[in-house]
Amino acid sequence: MAGLLLLEACGAFPRLVILRDPLSPAEHTALGAAYEAQGKLDLARAEYEAALAAGESAGPLLGLGNLAVAEGRPWEAEAYFRRALRYDPDSALIRNNLAWTLLLQGKALEEAEALAREALARDARLAPYVRDTLALLAKRRGDLAAARAELEAALAAAPEADIPLRRQLYGHLAAVLREAGEAEAAAAAEGAASTLGPSPSP
Repeated sequence: MAGLLLLEACGAFPRLVILRDPLSPAEHTALGAAYEAQGKLDLARAEYEAALAAGESAGPLLGLGNLAVAEGRPWEAEAYFRRALRYDPDSALIRNNLAWTLLLQGKALEEAEALAREALARDARLAPYVRDTLALLAKRRGDLAAARAELEAALAAAPEADIPLRRQLYGHLAAVLREAGEAEAAAAAEGAASTLGPSPSP
C-alpha cells in the first residue's frame, strides 16, 4: 500500500509517522469505476490517480482514458489506453476503446479497424460496442452498407435491458440510413429508439 511520511511533534523530539492508505490499488480502481458510472468524474479521477500512485497498471489507466473521452480529450485518452495496453496486452476492451479514440481524432483509421477486429475476436461479449466502432469506421470510409450491417448485428447482440446502448445504436443506424438516402428506414430506427423505456438510474 502507498504510505505518506509525516513528522509529528512528540515532546522535545519529532516522531516519524507513516500514514497508510487503507485501500488497495484494486479497491481504488473499483471505487473509481463506481463513481464513473454515477457520473461523478472528479471523484473517479481521484480514485484512479490514487491507484496509480502505488504503481502503474491497466485498470486505472483505462479508467483515466475513459474519463478523458467523456470530457472531450481523445488525444489524452489515446495515450492512457496505449499505456494500459502495455500492462494488459490481451485486453479486448482496451483495444476497442483505443480504436474509438483514433476514430474520434480521425487518425490511424487502419490501425483503429485492426484493433477493433482484434477486440471482437478476443471477446464476443463486447460485440455490441465493437461493432458500433466498426460501423462508424465503415461510415467514415463511405461504406454505408457495411456500416448498416455492423449496426444491425450490434443491435441483435445488445442486451434488451441496456437502454442507453440500444438508443445509441439506433441513433447511429438512423444516421447511416439517412446518409444512404433511406429516409423511411431512418425514421423507423429513430422511432424504435423513442419507444425504449427510460434509462435506469445509476
